[in-house]
Amino acid sequence: MKLHSMTKALVAVAIMLLCASPASAQLGNLGKIAKNKVTGTGEYMARKAKEKGEQKARQKMWEIVKKKVLGGSQMPELPWIMDEGVTKSYSTPVPDSEKDKNITWYVTNLDRIPEAEVRDMKAKLDARYNANKKILIAKETGVFSQLGGYTDALLSEIEKEQGRWESFYGEISQYMLVSVVRSDKMKDNGNHNWTLIWDPGQIIVNADKAVFYVAKNKSGKLQFYSFSTEQGAYASSADLEKIKKNISVVEKLGILLEGLTTEFDSRPDDKYELEKLYAKTQIWVTLVSQAMGNNTPDNVEKAAMPKAGKLNASLKAKALAIAKSDDSSVLDVVITSNNWEVKPLERRIVYGYVIRKDELGKMAVERSWCQDYMGGGKYGSLRHYGVGLKSFYVK
Repeated sequence: MKLHSMTKALVAVAIMLLCASPASAQLGNLGKIAKNKVTGTGEYMARKAKEKGEQKARQKMWEIVKKKVLGGSQMPELPWIMDEGVTKSYSTPVPDSEKDKNITWYVTNLDRIPEAEVRDMKAKLDARYNANKKILIAKETGVFSQLGGYTDALLSEIEKEQGRWESFYGEISQYMLVSVVRSDKMKDNGNHNWTLIWDPGQIIVNADKAVFYVAKNKSGKLQFYSFSTEQGAYASSADLEKIKKNISVVEKLGILLEGLTTEFDSRPDDKYELEKLYAKTQIWVTLVSQAMGNNTPDNVEKAAMPKAGKLNASLKAKALAIAKSDDSSVLDVVITSNNWEVKPLERRIVYGYVIRKDELGKMAVERSWCQDYMGGGKYGSLRHYGVGLKSFYVK
């Protein structure tokens, strides 16, 4: 192909400029390129040598672990609870993306997990924890000292695995204390035969739309009591369904705790923490099961009707009409306020109860009503304002 005359001229100028540059500059550039290649190769070789050394040290370490620490056995499988990436959750619901490695979700949803899977998890946790414990004891005796610093990272990861194990059992301890048993008082009757010392209100039972506690009635039998009113209560079919799920959770917590003794002890004067925690699971299930067996409508205790306040006579009819429009089971209303609670330039409020009927009788439920401020010292019509937390059966 023939070049255009202008193109030929440009090529000629470029050649002249190249030839005009100092030879030292050209050689310098070539030297830099060669140096970079050598440096890159040197760094690469050094890195490869380090990785090879680390791999050799790891291999040597696991040979020592197998031969001198685990009696010829392989390292047990690492359960996900002790693996990196495990999380806790302090809000609900737990996002679906986090459930696979969230120990809070696992503990509170054990009723969904087959018993065989829970027992398999327990076996894996025990095996890995005990193997790690042997390795860390061997570390203190200097078994791995001849391997140098390459083993530090591996030993550090083993310590982290043990930390995740402790975190998991800490989550179980927290669940038991907050949701199930609000007492840490245990008595050893001999040979670690633990008894839980508890008072009314300390054996908690989360039901469908209520929270119960277990206590003895006048006949000496265990039954459910309302946590909000401290009156004898009756668990509905929906309540019992929720209670059965909670029993399943605690029974499986017992599986995960069984056989543990001093592994979780944090203070010399507070030994056998996990052993006592296991005893709590067994005692709670026994007590709640007995209360379920004694669950009858006759357990419901009924209080006196709330006492009417000075505003009852003037506001009762309107408040009753409002309550009945919202709930056809409402029988009556009692205004307990003697005076208005005034929120300046906003509204004034009165308090009382609606009395409604259900299958167990008449129940008083906290309510409040208000009149909004209209200006000029005047207020609007009475309207519903809020629902309180307190409710109880009345005679």
